[in-house]
Amino acid sequence: ASSAKAKAIQEIGEAERKAKETVGENNRKANQTIAAWKEALEKEQAEWNAIYASYRSSSILSGEIIGVEGVPLPDGEDEDGTDGKKEMPCLTVVQYRVKVLIPEPFVWKEGDERETYVLGHMAGAKIDYIITGVDCEGQCAVASRALAMERQRWHAHRVRGVQEGDIVDCMVLAVGASHLTL
Repeated sequence: ASSAKAKAIQEIGEAERKAKETVGENNRKANQTIAAWKEALEKEQAEWNAIYASYRSSSILSGEIIGVEGVPLPDGEDEDGTDGKKEMPCLTVVQYRVKVLIPEPFVWKEGDERETYVLGHMAGAKIDYIITGVDCEGQCAVASRALAMERQRWHAHRVRGVQEGDIVDCMVLAVGASHLTL
């Protein structure tokens, strides 16, 4: 009877040890999860801070194009009386969680427009842009590459003194059979 009692006490002790290990492991996992959430919140806050700074001061942000998205235009009727459900192609940039949309008319400077299909060839390219609108509820922002290019052009000419014939660094946006888009 005493060996059965000793065995039961040993099993209880083993069960307590396993329970403590489980609780310890669960606490470690919970702490890791909390740390990951905190880091995610800090990254998202930093992203929003950069977006608002660009919006307020027209500062340039950079990011990688992840694709082209068709954004529905407001409903209405076309000239021919048909349903006016059209879409505006927009470049999509996501730094962390906030989607930045760059509508096609704001991609090119005036007089330098390209065919719409060129946007599809720009995925993966690094692009500069300036935030022109913010939608906190929708977790997105609207931006303009054309404004960023104009600001860079001004800076190159007025501040850096770049002149025609000078060699400067640039970013390649798209490569086609007969054209290179910078």
